[in-house]
Amino acid sequence: MPKITLRIGQAEVYVPLHQLEEATRHLLAGQDITSQSYPVKHGMLANLAGDMLNRVELKLGSNFAGLGSAMIVGRKQFLPEDRWAANALRGLHEPLGFNRHFNDLGEQAWRTKVAEAIARMGSGNDEEPKEENLQ
Repeated sequence: MPKITLRIGQAEVYVPLHQLEEATRHLLAGQDITSQSYPVKHGMLANLAGDMLNRVELKLGSNFAGLGSAMIVGRKQFLPEDRWAANALRGLHEPLGFNRHFNDLGEQAWRTKVAEAIARMGSGNDEEPKEENLQ
């Protein structure tokens, strides 16, 4: 389904083309469409991760693809008592990736894909059948 991305403040909102007219009406009426039924792209996690990545890049004088790669280099630069911050930044990288994937894939597609995988799961009682000696 074709979509257009609108930047509203710090948020990026995906608006399906068939809802663009409705979204435009909301915007012109001064309504916040990020709280409507349009999915927000990335949102808070991206803003937080972007801010922290910018701070690390400025401090280290290098550019990085993301917090994960930044912490490969930056972890050693923290004082020993502040190494927890490197773990926290590395930890922020994981939910950001999931959030980006989830928003790009779409909730319904994600739900369907995971539900199908769950349906294919074994029941837990799928032990190999024991051979019985019938002789």
